[in-house]
Amino acid sequence: METPEFLQGDTREGAPETGGARPAAEKRDPRPPRLSSAWLIAGAALMAVGVAGLLAVMVLEAREQASVPWAHGVVVVGEEAPWPEAERGFRMPVSGEDAPDSPLVAALRAQRGGEDVIAQFGLDDHGHVLALEASAEEWAALVGEGRAPRPGAFEALAGDLCDLDAVHVGEERFEVVGRARRGVGMLTRTYVIPMASFEAAAASGPIEAETVWFDRDAAESVAAMEGGQEDIGDLELHTYMPLTSRGLGLSAVGWLAVIVVGGVLAWTWIFRALGAALPSWAGAVFAEVGRAPRLYAFVHVLLYGAFLAGMWAAVERPELGFRLTHFVKGQFEDGGLSFIGNAYGSGSVLSAMATTWFWNYVMATVVMSIAPSFFLPFWGVAKNLLSFLVVGLALAPIWAGAAQGMTYHSGTMVLELQAYVLTAFFVSRYVVLVGQGLWLGSFGRRFGRAVAVMVTGTVAVGVMLGIAALYEAVTLILFHFV
Repeated sequence: METPEFLQGDTREGAPETGGARPAAEKRDPRPPRLSSAWLIAGAALMAVGVAGLLAVMVLEAREQASVPWAHGVVVVGEEAPWPEAERGFRMPVSGEDAPDSPLVAALRAQRGGEDVIAQFGLDDHGHVLALEASAEEWAALVGEGRAPRPGAFEALAGDLCDLDAVHVGEERFEVVGRARRGVGMLTRTYVIPMASFEAAAASGPIEAETVWFDRDAAESVAAMEGGQEDIGDLELHTYMPLTSRGLGLSAVGWLAVIVVGGVLAWTWIFRALGAALPSWAGAVFAEVGRAPRLYAFVHVLLYGAFLAGMWAAVERPELGFRLTHFVKGQFEDGGLSFIGNAYGSGSVLSAMATTWFWNYVMATVVMSIAPSFFLPFWGVAKNLLSFLVVGLALAPIWAGAAQGMTYHSGTMVLELQAYVLTAFFVSRYVVLVGQGLWLGSFGRRFGRAVAVMVTGTVAVGVMLGIAALYEAVTLILFHFV
């Protein structure tokens, strides 16, 4: 019977075993040689080019935001004005009758625990209606598509992520007649109406609305409060990061792909160098990188492909990125990962590093990926495939300022994601080696080699994730808390 290619021994190791005897070539078990240093140089160059590309996107994004009206506007809930420049308005949530449950939400409500899922992703949050006073010139400047609402008429202007054609304010139905320009953060999830129209609706019956204060350009006011005696944290601020343009978002994804390729080249050179230099008992996982190049390449294409596909999907459908961002933010603020958020909030690099490493390595990698893969073939691949897709959706550069953050956060991406890719590789290689042992009649020796790959891979990934946790803790605390 011909041996399937999937289970064939590597060509470097000689002919398959017969009758339990090992050919002389297999006894030597030669390890693949080092790669040329050109791999490392090319990897470093590509990563540098990718970061430079992100910096260029950052500059273009800043120019784009400078032309957007109310780009730094905020809404503050409260009966008293937070600062003199703020103007009074009224705000109310979008009525449930305007946004009936989608089939997905209806199905979730029928399931046990479904309400928690709905809340975690904000699936029942359809934004707000905001009534404010603005001049005709300001209304015209805000419009991206359609036209501005007419004061006194029951008409509304919808923000970037508003998908309804009409909303109710009291007893009156306000028709959406235009879409706001992309990048107006305070309107991202808001239907805005003229104050005169709100007053006309109030004449028809009572309206449950809260008093708010809005500032078209709150950057200076907020900065003054942060630098003065007042505590900005005591205010109930409502705004969203403004969306960047589709073109700039896709450009940022492209430059991140360049960084990914550069990181893969550099890590491959490092892995092959370690495989050639370390004793066989210590470098088993690195030696397999050169022995199974097709499998190694496949897991990279699969996982990084899912990561970049998730980013692309979020740029094309910002609502997806918004929902994932809502979920992730909730997890770190008061959900299952709040202990990590608290560690970063403390400003302690050591605490942030330790908690990040504990979750990323001990829980997400050892417990959830590696341990099950001893018994469930390719479990670690499937788990990481899903994780890479979700992370791509959540980290997509759809918000203004994301490119700037990615210039340093891409370092975390290169360090951390590569550890997960290596995990997917060695749990797959474990299955292949065990399968070869069963098919070729040398289970004991092949199984021992497979376990060595799993053990050394687990240690290597722990070191890689430790370095990634330190880098992430230092950069996030440095850029966000100092």
